Amino acid sequence: MINMRFAGIGVFNIVCILIVIFQIIHLGIKPDESVKTLASELYQYTDVVKANRGQIYDRRGKVVAGSIVKYDLWIDPANFNISGSELEMLVSILNVNETELIQKFLNHGKRFVYVTRGLDSHQAQEILSLSNPTLHVKEVEKRYYPYGASTASLLGIVDSDGIGIDGLELMYNDVLSGEDGFLNVKKDRHGHIVERIKEIHAKPGKDIHLPIDGRLQFQAYQTLKKTVIESEAESASAVILDAKTGHVRAVVNYPSVDPNSKTIDTPSMLRNRAATDLFEPGSTIKPLAMSYLLDQGDWQTNEVVNIDKKEILLEGHTIKDVSKHQGKLTPYEVLQKSSNIGMAYMITKKPSLGFYDQLTHFGFCQKTLLDLPGEVSGICPEKSNSLFDLAALSFGYGFAVNTLQLAQAYLVFANDGLRQDISLNINDHKHLNERVFKKQTALEMRNILSSVVSKKGTGRRAAIQGIDVSGKTGTSNLVSSTGYDENRYVASFVGLVPTSNPIYVVAVVVREPNFSNRYGGKIAAPAFANIVSAALGYE
Repeated sequence: MINMRFAGIGVFNIVCILIVIFQIIHLGIKPDESVKTLASELYQYTDVVKANRGQIYDRRGKVVAGSIVKYDLWIDPANFNISGSELEMLVSILNVNETELIQKFLNHGKRFVYVTRGLDSHQAQEILSLSNPTLHVKEVEKRYYPYGASTASLLGIVDSDGIGIDGLELMYNDVLSGEDGFLNVKKDRHGHIVERIKEIHAKPGKDIHLPIDGRLQFQAYQTLKKTVIESEAESASAVILDAKTGHVRAVVNYPSVDPNSKTIDTPSMLRNRAATDLFEPGSTIKPLAMSYLLDQGDWQTNEVVNIDKKEILLEGHTIKDVSKHQGKLTPYEVLQKSSNIGMAYMITKKPSLGFYDQLTHFGFCQKTLLDLPGEVSGICPEKSNSLFDLAALSFGYGFAVNTLQLAQAYLVFANDGLRQDISLNINDHKHLNERVFKKQTALEMRNILSSVVSKKGTGRRAAIQGIDVSGKTGTSNLVSSTGYDENRYVASFVGLVPTSNPIYVVAVVVREPNFSNRYGGKIAAPAFANIVSAALGYE
């Protein structure tokens, strides 16, 4: 009887063991729903570890484009819960519409959805204080531009992922970006890391040092803003160059936009007009044309032009001056009074067709070595035997340049007749490419251009007390579908200071000022004086 009892117990134990084995096998082949749910709560996730973007510094070592800590809020819609009170508090923290916020929460089909980006530390801390494990706050870098709108068109911006999309941020994106790393982990349903599988550290981007001066960018921007507002102009640009090295000290455009804004509604406001917008240079080209004539021996400084009319006819085309200049004019006076008739006589006396080829030696008809995003090479004329076309070329019509090219061209006067290319590389040393004029010609032209800024000259408003200034005014009509528009102008001034030993070359271009401010001497020359005064104050 006892043996039968033990036998019964043995059979019962064997049956229990078989049942357990069966369940284990069954669960392995077809897991129970509760087991599947538990397994689904753990998932593998690869998180990109963003590389720190490099900083951009000016010549003084001051940050002009840097990164600050901000916070992004994200959720996993498949594993998200929020109470009514938490929702109410979140709406208040984010200052957003409740309905729109709920729509983001309902974004099914994704495991990662941004609720909002770019939060400050106070907002992030308030969200964390809700103690909701399904609200994920992530620390991120956000680009910051200390000089705001004044540097926006040159530096450009980055997108929401920190990738350069305009300006120098785009141009140097590969250098600034570095290499992202990644972190492969297992997370639970609340997003908590339960296991680190693999990690590759990010490599930070490299810093860039520019020769620009943030202070000068800001001061020039304020001057252009005042100029545009007072003259009711469409826009204005200024380029400031170190005359000795060709280093760019500032490239400024107005209007612009604050790159620190959360949204930029008009991306066109970021356009670097100094590099992208073309215009016919008008009378600012006369010093270059006259230098060519003097250098080639086609004209002597002691020769004179006899002008007895306010306008002349050449090959059926009218050439006229703004003011009537009766009598004999020297080359000094032709530039001082900005006489189109005088320049026409000088260049057509012995047709100097070589001036067409000379344009490329000044740096026109080609991009500068900066090769900025959107930069254009300009429009150059085809060589012509027409005396009128040659005359028009000598006073700045028949071809188009940008502000960068115009400023660069005047470096030839500052460097005693040697061409100097401009640069944004602070480590670039002076590299003079070729001799364009004889040294004596360049020295003579600096003296002639100083007379333009005298009391009798068209550029007298560019004068700075105690400083010798040389420069030239320019005024040109814009072209419409029917020809030159007599109601739309570009006013400009290009100069160098001080005359005897130039430190700066500065070009100011004002587009479409009102009719009473259409002359370069009236609106661009004073802006030049203000900008140069600020620049010299920083030396």
